[in-house]
Amino acid sequence: MVLADLLGMFSPNDILALEGIDRQYTALRDLYSYIKDTELFLRLVTTNALLSYQLSSKGEIYWENFAKFFSRNRDIDAFPHFLKTYNKRLLDAKLKRYKKISACIEDMNLSNYCEKLSQFTQDVSHCLYQKQDAKTIVFSAKMLLYGCRIVKKKKLFAPYDIFIPLDNRIKKIEESKTFWREISEKTRIPLLHIDSIIWITMGLGEEDIKKLDPKLSKKVNKLKIFLNNML
Repeated sequence: MVLADLLGMFSPNDILALEGIDRQYTALRDLYSYIKDTELFLRLVTTNALLSYQLSSKGEIYWENFAKFFSRNRDIDAFPHFLKTYNKRLLDAKLKRYKKISACIEDMNLSNYCEKLSQFTQDVSHCLYQKQDAKTIVFSAKMLLYGCRIVKKKKLFAPYDIFIPLDNRIKKIEESKTFWREISEKTRIPLLHIDSIIWITMGLGEEDIKKLDPKLSKKVNKLKIFLNNML
């Protein structure tokens, strides 16, 4: 598999460096500089991730708008207003889902899940009556991991048993769940991080790539060329 060989070039430090420049990550980092309250911050992040579907803007822009909004409105109860402003597609369904999510996580101490992400996906999927590998469930684990890195200031990584968020972009590469699990086994990279590598690489322009460490820049450039040809 050419894709596995290209992904296999990325070391844990490469992954941390790439995820550190993910616009979704930097949006969360900016938000936390205003909020400071760890549990409120992680509740906001998790709630938003579980509602991140059928967006009307690019994911990076959506998360930047989220960070700006809650930097000014530091209250979880402001979420319906946020949805009505920035996530209006299927609004009625999302407002109902928001209520379910709130009931699910209100008694969770989310910081306790920072090094137990698999338990988080199990608990939240059970509460929301969704499969553990559902796109928003696994995506919420990825964003919770980002949030945990920020508040804990630790180099936290995802476990291997959480599946990749199988969105349209990933499906264009391959829809088979077996394919992605084999990629993870071959590269020894958890699937949430494979998602990050692909997502971030596709979003980087030439000038962004040049700003990276030279060795990482070469790896990203090779992967980007391959993905551009494939997609």
